[in-house]
Amino acid sequence: MISKRDHFIDFLRAVAILLMFFAHLLPHFSATGLDAIFVLRLLSSFPAPLFLLLTGLNFSENQVFKEVLYKSLVFLGVGAIIDVVIWGIIPFYSFDVFYVIGLGYLLLYFYSKWRLFWQIVALCSIVLITIFLQVYYQKNIPEVTFSQIHAYKLKEVLQNLLFNGWFPLFPWLLFILLGFTFKQYQLMQRFKNAFSLVIGLVILFISIYGLSKSSLFKPDFAVEL
Repeated sequence: MISKRDHFIDFLRAVAILLMFFAHLLPHFSATGLDAIFVLRLLSSFPAPLFLLLTGLNFSENQVFKEVLYKSLVFLGVGAIIDVVIWGIIPFYSFDVFYVIGLGYLLLYFYSKWRLFWQIVALCSIVLITIFLQVYYQKNIPEVTFSQIHAYKLKEVLQNLLFNGWFPLFPWLLFILLGFTFKQYQLMQRFKNAFSLVIGLVILFISIYGLSKSSLFKPDFAVEL
């Protein structure tokens, strides 16, 4: 039996793809790649969270562990190939988006079996841990090429994985888990009312204002916030 497609999810995929193209082209149309106006930097910051949310939204809790593990390894393998072939660096070192999807997909298998209370605890914990790490640890993403193998440091690998890489688990894991929680408990349906819309818009504008005023969320190594 063919299940009915969710056109809203398809629409979000299309938006994410278009914004991803925009985000990758934007640095080429500014002097340093980082001096674009805030609105453009904000737009370029949406595709990655959107893709990760969709990963969680599309995860099926009916999968067996072997199936989940296979898909996770595929994502990790693609990330490793891109690092080696395109960037010429040692894989599993600086952690790009495919890595967080692969690891997040695997963690979703266990997360999907938790009750809503513990899922919310996990989500809030990720937020608090991320704030602490981003405030007290400065961003510096080391990448090691194969000719620099002598500079390989396991400590840097763990730091990049957790909070210091291009897509560390803190905070990016949050979006994957949040997407699944929204789907599992049909939170998107429950939020389709005027009160929830107003609350959501208030949170959105407060967040945007905070991003525009704080240098903490404006990295000097990427156009995205």
